[in-house]
This record gives sequence, C-alpha cells and structure tokens, in this order.
Amino acid sequence: MQVRRTVNTLGNHRLDVVEDIQFNDYQKKDYEDAFNKLKEAGYLVADSFDDVLWKMTSESADRYFSLKFDLEVYRELNLALKGFILIRRISGKSPRTCKKECNLLKTIIIKTQKLTDMNELEKFFYSSSKPNAWYMACTLQNFINFHKIKDAEKILEKCNLITRAHYDNRDLPDFEEVLQFDDLINDFFEQAWSQEHIPYLPILLWWRITNVIPMRPNEFLQIKFDCLQDAEHALWLTVPRIKNKSTDISEIIEWETLQIDHNIFASIQSYKQVLMNLLGYEPEYLFPLEYYQKYRKRQVSMDAKRFNDVRFSYLLKVFYREVVKNKFKHPPSKEIKPGDTKHFAIINMVLQGFNMLSVARMAHHEQIESQENYFYHATHFADSFVYHLARRRMENKIAEKMPDGFLGKRRTAVDKGKIYSFEDLLDKRKVEYGFCGDESNDFPIHCVPDCRDCEHYIFKPVINEINPALSWLESQSSLLDAELKTTLRCMKEINHSLTQMQEEVHRIKYEESYRSLSKNLLDLMDRKAMVDSRIMELDWNDEEDAADEYTRR
Repeated sequence: MQVRRTVNTLGNHRLDVVEDIQFNDYQKKDYEDAFNKLKEAGYLVADSFDDVLWKMTSESADRYFSLKFDLEVYRELNLALKGFILIRRISGKSPRTCKKECNLLKTIIIKTQKLTDMNELEKFFYSSSKPNAWYMACTLQNFINFHKIKDAEKILEKCNLITRAHYDNRDLPDFEEVLQFDDLINDFFEQAWSQEHIPYLPILLWWRITNVIPMRPNEFLQIKFDCLQDAEHALWLTVPRIKNKSTDISEIIEWETLQIDHNIFASIQSYKQVLMNLLGYEPEYLFPLEYYQKYRKRQVSMDAKRFNDVRFSYLLKVFYREVVKNKFKHPPSKEIKPGDTKHFAIINMVLQGFNMLSVARMAHHEQIESQENYFYHATHFADSFVYHLARRRMENKIAEKMPDGFLGKRRTAVDKGKIYSFEDLLDKRKVEYGFCGDESNDFPIHCVPDCRDCEHYIFKPVINEINPALSWLESQSSLLDAELKTTLRCMKEINHSLTQMQEEVHRIKYEESYRSLSKNLLDLMDRKAMVDSRIMELDWNDEEDAADEYTRR
C-alpha cells in the first residue's frame, strides 16, 4: 500500500514522501510501537495494542471514534487490520475515516468468509450504490496491497471491475422546504426570547451564521465566547478554520475574522448575555457543554468542553420534533442536516455573483469543488425562491387588506377575491387587465417597460377577460423563466472560464460580466415573483368562485 506522509514543513512549503508499506515488512512489535506513539501523543485511547476496543480522539470533533477489532476467528486478518488502521491514521486519515474503513473491511471479511468467497464479494459490490461500491473497492484494494493474502490477485481483479463512480449532486432538501424552515425559524424566535426559546438558541445562531459564512459544523461549534469585535466602524466575527492536511495526522486550526451585519452581531450579543445569566461566568466556547447539559436528561460522561456534531445533531432533531412538528404542525419531507447550510451559503454566494474561486477561498476548500453541482442547485434554489417570494407577496398583500389581523405564513389565505373591489379602484389609472397603483407626482417617469413586472400594478380583469388575462400573465412568466435560466447558464460558462484563466486583465473583465449577470438574475427573480403572485391570486379566485357556486347549489 502506497502511503504519502509529510516529513517536514517550512512556511508554505511541505516535504512529502511516498512509501510502499506492506504488513509483512513489520513485526508485531513495530505495530505495538506505532500504537504506543499514537497513545502517548493523545491520538488513541486503549490500554494496549491487544485490546479489542480502541478509541481515536479528534480535537475538532471533541469526541471519540470507537473501533472494535473483534475478528478473533480470523486472527491474522484481525492483526493485519490493526496494522492497516494504524498506518492510515499515521498517514493523515481522520478518525472518522479510520472507523469507516475498519467497519467496512470487517463486514467484507465476514461476508466473504475470510476473503475467500469471490461470488459473495461480487454480490456485495453490486448490491451497493455505485459510489459506495467504488469506495469499498478502493478501501479493499488498499488493504490487499498492504496485506498480500493467498487470493490477492483474484480480489484485486474483482475490485478493478468496479468502475469509478460518478457522484451525483449532493442530496440537499427541497429548497421550498428550506425556505419554509427559514420562515419557521423567524416565526419561532421573532418575539422576546422566553424559557421556551433558550434550549434552541444554538439552532438560531447556526441558521443565521452558517447560511452566510460557509462553515463546517465542527468549525461553527468551536467558535469562542469572545468572538465579536466592534471596530473601525464595522462589526466582526472571528471563526475557526480547520486545516486538516491529508498527509498529516495533526489538525491545524486557523482563526479568521470576517465582517458581519448588525442582525448576526446583535443575535450573538443577545445569546451571550443569556448564556452569562444561565451559567454565571464566561465560558471558553460560545456553545459550552454545560449549556447542552442543562436541557438534557442524559448527561455526557466524557471530558468534553462543548457541543460537538453529535450533540448538535441531537438538538436539531429535538427542535424538529418539538417545534417544527408539534408546535407548527409541519412534518418536513426531508430534514435539514447541520452540514447542509454550508452548501446553502455557497449557493447564495453563486446567486449573488461570487465566482467559484472566491467561493473556494471563502469556504476554505483545498480545491475548487464541482461547478456543475453548485449551479445545478442554484437553478433549483432560484425556482423555489421565486415561488416562495410570489406566495409571500400574495399573502402579505392580502394581510394588508384584511381587517382582522395576522395572517400566518402557513395559514390558508382567505377572501383573496375581495382584496380590491372595482369601487376601490375608480380613482386609479386603467391599464391592461388592471390598474396602476402608482400615486407619485412624477408618473410615468419611473415606469418599467411592462406593467406585469411592476410592484404598483393591480391585476383586476373583468369577468369575461379572465382567461386571456391569465394567458397574458403566464406568457410573461414563461418569458422571465427562460431569461432566468439563460442568465444562469451564462454565469456558469463565465465561471468555468474564470477558473481556467491566468491573465489578470481578462479575469477582471469576466468578473465584471459575471457580477452584472448576477445582478440581472436577482432582478429577474423578483420580477417573476411579482407576475407569479398575480397568477396565484387569479387561480385562488377561480377555486373560491367554484366553492361558492358549489355551496349555493
């Protein structure tokens, strides 16, 4: 098995060596020595190399990853597996990866009866998804190259039959669900915080911070209590960035100070005050373990300092159960995961005109991630956002005209057909299929080319014009949709060119075009939402009229 290791670093330069390591090159004592070195350095917890249970530590995750070596029936393979995992960890693989590979190899060994049943191995590969089968084949190849067994060539032949997987776009929740979750978060926390809100305040900060700043959950959960600055007429947040080089066992945390808006700053300030009142002192971390323990029946026994990804995931599940489902009666089709918001932040940056080189720097990717994935999601996000905005425009307009107060974001809007009567519009300017609501003195200086896109337009066709009026609106919606998709395709093409471009002069020109397209995209989304909200109103009126007719009968 070839292993790349970092042997020396000097500033930004790094010296790596590639070694070909096999199990038989070492005696058991050599692996025991490697085990003891990791144990002494604090990377591994166990009494001795011969223990069945090892625990690998991760500072960034603030928890243990347990590995169980219980293949006593196959002693030689069990010993080889221990050696393999030690080498993988020393060469820079994370505890999470080591645990995953250990469990996978144990499963394969058991299913194939000590790696002798090739039919079972083939079945195991083809019963898995293509990406999983590819990962299994690569892991098994590494192990077999490390520990040459009798049927090594046959096993490697089976592994080579598994073609490299094409990874589909990340399976994110439907964006309409994401936007509804955003509404729900705002609804729940919009009033003065009470005892009901306090257990879930980390959820609020996670949603507000990581939808703007692309961050991994383990980075977000390591934010320090003293993280805010108000300096140079701006507001700042200091966040950790985990630099885990693939060839180095150690994790490096770098701290980055980023400018934030007043809403995020105020939310963190208010939360810090709640935390101080609750604990009576300033903790080291913004999300200390004591805060987590106050609202959990089951106490954490390990020497932990703060929330980790497991604890935060549990809190998010509780929030979904108690608030989303029980309080708001909104069972989601797919729950949002803590790591999803990093991708939402990147998609938002794409829509706002950041090119992927800038996004990669902001997200601290070692390589620029697939452009196709983010633009695929950006298209769906734009569609969902337009629909969501259209619905909100419609409901808010109705809420303004309804005498009886509040209209919840998930309530059925009523009396849509009674928003305006024709008598209300007698003093308005008549335009095609409706009226102009612009009452400014400088009309028509600020008029847009098409009334259908205008915020002042009041869509009010007479009864015998409803069908042509609807077609008139739908044609504009289709036109704007086509423009929106074309703009996204152009952004994608320019972005791809930017990643290949070397000359700074050309880069500046392309970046200006990219930003201009982004601005146009946001304008198109807003215009389409206006048109679609009017179509929704008309569709609802048709349903309301049909219901009234049915009632009269």
